[in-house]
Amino acid sequence: MSHAPSGCAPQPTDSLIPATLELVHPCPARAEYIELRFTTPEGPFTWCFPEPPPGGEPPGGPIALVVGPYGVQARQFHDGVLGTALESSTALPMMLAGANVHVARRLVAMSR
Repeated sequence: MSHAPSGCAPQPTDSLIPATLELVHPCPARAEYIELRFTTPEGPFTWCFPEPPPGGEPPGGPIALVVGPYGVQARQFHDGVLGTALESSTALPMMLAGANVHVARRLVAMSR
């Protein structure tokens, strides 16, 4: 699971790069989490999410994974603008359903 130092503000949207979900499997660090592996033009990025409760249809829309105050944060991302932060239980089903995902370039660099 990738973590960023606390107190970091989200990066500007021009530092976001497109990401494609490549692999989904159990998180090696925590049994109750799911690990997502993304490919980006600048290398892979892996993030572990808490397993969401079974539920209804996930909302659609693009997502940006950015550096937040407590680590990686999922946010709504429309027309190149970062929107509201999303709970992991909302963001994970969106990504698994094929939402368009962008990752902060800084997160990819930190995960190498």
